[in-house]
Amino acid sequence: MEPTFCGKEDEVVDRRERAIHSVVGEHKREGSVRALLADLIRQRQRLEATATDPDLLAANRLSIVYWQQELSQCLAERRPGTDPVP
Repeated sequence: MEPTFCGKEDEVVDRRERAIHSVVGEHKREGSVRALLADLIRQRQRLEATATDPDLLAANRLSIVYWQQELSQCLAERRPGTDPVP
């Protein structure tokens, strides 16, 4: 059943609910990115300790760089008045 909005007050409540869901989603995404980065860094440490394939090390490094940029984007989106990272 679709919600029925009768007036301006209902629109404000609906916008607040959407904003809350958006913020919760952003925090979940930020947490996921942080967890992924932590895992990639642990992998990097293991790879360096075992003197593994240089191509694998390079791929891991590129993954870390990518996800660090994604985390920066998440953090920039959280701060009002800041432009997202390009």
